[in-house]
Amino acid sequence: MIIKQVSVVIDEQTYSLAKMMKTLADRSIEIMGMTVHKSNDFTIVRLLANNILWTSSALWEVGFTANPSDAVAIALTNEPDGMSKVLDVLEKTGNSIKYMYMINSTKFHVHIAVMSLEDNEAAVSALEAAGIRTIGQNELSSL
Repeated sequence: MIIKQVSVVIDEQTYSLAKMMKTLADRSIEIMGMTVHKSNDFTIVRLLANNILWTSSALWEVGFTANPSDAVAIALTNEPDGMSKVLDVLEKTGNSIKYMYMINSTKFHVHIAVMSLEDNEAAVSALEAAGIRTIGQNELSSL
């Protein structure tokens, strides 16, 4: 299943990661997962939050460029070859990963790989056909 995350571009001359996080904290927005990628001119942050649209709106309100974007959430088995199986399926379909980050659910005792791929829909189909569980937005929000 396809999930939504928030992609935020932070212009280092105007805004900061600390200001972004303070904005979210002031609005009681819970961050479930996050990745940060810094380049010379700007920083790209990808967030999983308890309310994606509210998160995007809150950040736009104070001047951040923040947009919902698609990703795939995959429940990994707690075995040494869990990620290997996922990558094997993706490699066989020729679907390459743009980026990936991991989150952990202590409530359900699972590791979750959040990925953006060249073709998210095809990835979900291939993974599910191989018996690998993907996680939808509602389930993710309950983690």
